[in-house]
Amino acid sequence: MSVTRMRKYLARKVASLFFVLIGVSVLTFALTGLVEGNPAERALRRAGVDPTLQEIAFMEERLGLDRSLPEQYLGWVGDALRLDFGVSHQTDEPVLEELARHLPATAMLSLGAFLLMIMLSLPLGIMAVAFHGRWPDKIIGAATFTLMGVPGFVLGTVLLYFVSVRLGWLPMVGEISFGRLVLPMVTLALPMACRYVRLIKGGVLDVLGEDYIFLMRTQGLRERTVLLGGAFKNACIPLVNLLGISFGTLLGGSVIVEYIFSWPGLGSFLMVSIDSRDYPVVTAYLLLMATAFVLINFLIDLLTFLLDPRISFERGA
Repeated sequence: MSVTRMRKYLARKVASLFFVLIGVSVLTFALTGLVEGNPAERALRRAGVDPTLQEIAFMEERLGLDRSLPEQYLGWVGDALRLDFGVSHQTDEPVLEELARHLPATAMLSLGAFLLMIMLSLPLGIMAVAFHGRWPDKIIGAATFTLMGVPGFVLGTVLLYFVSVRLGWLPMVGEISFGRLVLPMVTLALPMACRYVRLIKGGVLDVLGEDYIFLMRTQGLRERTVLLGGAFKNACIPLVNLLGISFGTLLGGSVIVEYIFSWPGLGSFLMVSIDSRDYPVVTAYLLLMATAFVLINFLIDLLTFLLDPRISFERGA
């Protein structure tokens, strides 16, 4: 690939990323308009004031609510670009500081679940291919099909009840520790690992019918070399994009799991913020998580092109 074509491709991707981020910001800002009631009146009542119409009008002017929607949006975006999301109604602390305080716990959980998902799906997917049609493959297929359909909150509740309450093997509450991390990590990783087992199996079986696999076998290579060195390597390249989507989903989609296990991450903080109508926290969380998801997939998209030179820069992802 020429440097000029690569630069054109990167320019198109960055431009599309820019418009996607604008769309994300517009949708996030629009959510604030769906909130019931007058934000100025809510702010005064939270301060313990029974507001009059004049006090509400003054607060609207102070908050910039008397301006037009485009002006409000531009002001909000300007503050967001400076990472100024206002003050949390729960703690009276800057929203960014509150999110940063809870981010390490969520990052730890997401990364642990992501690694566990890979550690489970790769060997089971290869085993399902190696024993295709035999009883190990059938057991793996039945287990993955069953667990794929179990919602996260159901799986988490069952694990919490039996492992922590009935058996007492792992703690339910307390400080952040590996013992507290295990159950939420398994709850997030297990259903996703089941999906990847089936994807790996289907991808490898499709690749096994290619001509270069037949050529490797005619050269007398061992079946394990053919399976791992040829079929598996090429079948997993299309899964790189899905891995990026999965990590973004884990990062932003662990809300219910964190809440079930009282894990002190962004998800638990978001649930408490929604319950207390702490909208600066909610909008900041949505904007930052959506932006992180878009950026992760942008980087994974670029990585896919680097891993597979057969993909043309002209036709995109």
